[in-house]
Amino acid sequence: MNSEIKKIFIEAKLNQYYNNVCDITNKLIEKYEDLDFKLIFDDEHMLYHMIINNKIDVVIRDDNTFDEIERKLIHSVYNYSQPIDCFICNTSTCLFITCPKCETYICNKCHKKIHIEGKGIFNCPKCEYQMGIKLNRVQLRKSLIKMDKMYEVNKKRRENL
Repeated sequence: MNSEIKKIFIEAKLNQYYNNVCDITNKLIEKYEDLDFKLIFDDEHMLYHMIINNKIDVVIRDDNTFDEIERKLIHSVYNYSQPIDCFICNTSTCLFITCPKCETYICNKCHKKIHIEGKGIFNCPKCEYQMGIKLNRVQLRKSLIKMDKMYEVNKKRRENL
């Protein structure tokens, strides 16, 4: 594929993604009038983040549906401080990540283990959704440091609720 065709293809994909994000956002705004929504585009990862009430960050991927994002919103806004059992180890915790596709809850410890075993690629243990890129040792170490910082930020955010 030459570079011009590739560029057109990427633009078309981004437009399709943008339209999907707008559709999802508009439906949420109509349904949840009491919440404040902002969209931010992350250039580095090419992802949209929906910021709810200026504090909750919900990532919208190109293949997410309205129902998936609504489940994230309901959990994030209305059940934010409730402990959830990890799908893998059954530990009850408020600090976890969810699969962007099926919303399976995974504690930070298990998430880190999956990240290390997959060398940067996350494979959901429930639906087998894959995301991420293969990392070398140095990149993996840096990503683990970032992950630890993210966990600390989320921990502090939860404490301030």
